[in-house]
Parts: sequence; structure tokens; C-alpha cells
Amino acid sequence: MNDRNPAVLETLVTAKDVALGVVNCAGQTLTIMPGQVVGLLGKNGAGKTTLLDGLLGYTFLNAGEVSLFGHKPTELPADVCSQIGFVAQQDDLLPWLTGSEMLAATRLFYPHWNHQLVDRLLDRWSVPTWQKVSDMSVGERQKLALVAAMAHEPKLLVLDEPAASLDQLARRALIGELIDIVADGERSILLSSHIFSDIERVASEVWLLEKGRITYQGGLDELKESVVRLHLSRPLQVNGSLALTTKQVIRTEVNTGRETWIIRGWNEALAAECAAQITSPYQVEALGLEDAFVEISQ
Repeated sequence: MNDRNPAVLETLVTAKDVALGVVNCAGQTLTIMPGQVVGLLGKNGAGKTTLLDGLLGYTFLNAGEVSLFGHKPTELPADVCSQIGFVAQQDDLLPWLTGSEMLAATRLFYPHWNHQLVDRLLDRWSVPTWQKVSDMSVGERQKLALVAAMAHEPKLLVLDEPAASLDQLARRALIGELIDIVADGERSILLSSHIFSDIERVASEVWLLEKGRITYQGGLDELKESVVRLHLSRPLQVNGSLALTTKQVIRTEVNTGRETWIIRGWNEALAAECAAQITSPYQVEALGLEDAFVEISQ
């Protein structure tokens, strides 16, 4: 891993006050540093693909600004373009070419091309490169698009639902490759996926997009730790009062003999307050990423 001070590393992506389509991140700054894997989470329609398109310059912004490697995304020099890899949710492969021809055509745009990596990935994922793209299955096309995006070993790899059409073995292989990519601390990944187990295995940071706004930007573990289920025995006995707001208690469930509070923003101070004030039996249930996301998004 890279042991240099992150404060002096080049910021690969900076986005300030970005607005386009359903996305409105006014007053927010998003950053990606070398060595980070950022997982982008959000419900369907939250604006994940729109945000990715804006960050990469595929869609013009209504407001705000984005910097990729210190340049506007719509004005990237060729040497900077060659440091970015992108796999869209809907691939843009040329259907009349074979897989081999598609890779050869893609190679023309990049001064660096890792032939050994390409051969290894094609073999590992059993990509039928002799077939025309139009004759490939959706999963085979997705694997080919991934190989094309990874072959030039970009410093920034942006993936929009890259595993949506992959089988379990191919998904595991992809996650293994992504972990290897960031192992040296120099390269970064921005990954949008609805497969939470994949995000948990590879991401260090999370952006949570809700109704077009980033409502959380930080560590993945910190997000999981901040959302809990508080199971309380009834009747509830409290020594004084609890300073929990309606913003923190996002949902309640009442059953015979027990009630459950879903709390967002759980921290040491709240844990200490509950320990001091609640005199009846209770239990704190930690949540995985998917459960935390579901509770936040309800």
C-alpha cells in the first residue's frame, strides 16, 4: 500500500455544487483520492448514472464544477483521457466487430496496453473473442467491456453496475481484480452497484445518494456503525428523558412485549446516553450495509 501522506496526493476527482438532471448537490463537495474505492449507493431513480455521466463530462452540468486530474471533464487532454476507464450500464461496444477486433480498436486510443492482463482476463472469464459482439450474450458483452476498460490500467476506473449481468464466479473474479487494482495505493475506483456484498468486499468509502443529493460521504464501516436497531422491552422504563430526535429515530416498530427503534446517527454519545437513561432491558443490533441502506431509504 502507498504510505505517503494522503494530504499531499493528487486529488483525482473533485466535484463542487454539481447539479444536472435529478441530481442537485448544491453546497456539497465530492472527492476521490488515489487508492480509494468509492461505492455509490442509491435507489433506482436516485440519479447514480446521471451523477457518473456528469463527473465524466458525458452530460453537461446545469450548475457546479468538476475537476478530473485538474482538468474540466469536457476539456481533457489525451494523456489524461488515457488515465480513465469507464464501463457504462449499457455498453457502447460496436456490434459488427468481433471481440478481438473491438479490443484492437480500443487499443488504438491508449499508449499503454497490458497484453498479459488482457489475455489473462479473457481466459479467466471465457470471453468468446472470435464472435461478433452482436452474437454475444449480455454477460459476455459485459466481460468484454470490462476487459477493454481495464486493459490500459487506468488511474481512475469508473464502473456503473459492472456485475449486473455476471454469474457468481465472474463476479467474484471481478472483485478480486478490483482489489488488486488498488493494492498499490495509486489507482482508484468509483463503483455504482446494487449488489451490496460486492460493495462491502471492495469499497473503503461510500457515497449515499438519496433523491438527487449525497446524504452520506465517508467510510463504509462508519456508515454501517451509524445505523442500528434498538430493541426495547416493554414497558419501556427511562430514567429521565432521551434526547433522541425524530431525525435520528427514522422508524419504529411495536410488537407484543417489545418495540424497536431504527436509529440513524448512532455514536458513542448516544450509546452512553441510552446506557445511563434506559433502565429496562434493551439490545443494540448492528446492521450490515444492505440492511442499513434499506432502513435509511424507507
